[in-house]
Amino acid sequence: MKDQEKETLKPVFVSSAAEFARLTGINIGAIQEDIDELAKKAGEQAAVEEE
Repeated sequence: MKDQEKETLKPVFVSSAAEFARLTGINIGAIQEDIDELAKKAGEQAAVEEE
């Protein structure tokens, strides 16, 4: 592959990688919120059972 072709492809790859990271970042954040919510509910349930 010629150097000029490599330079043409680089921005496409970088933007795709950035898009992928952005999308997965959102998904990871949503999963983390779900985990926090489940942990909170489990803690509340344990407190109720102790009473």
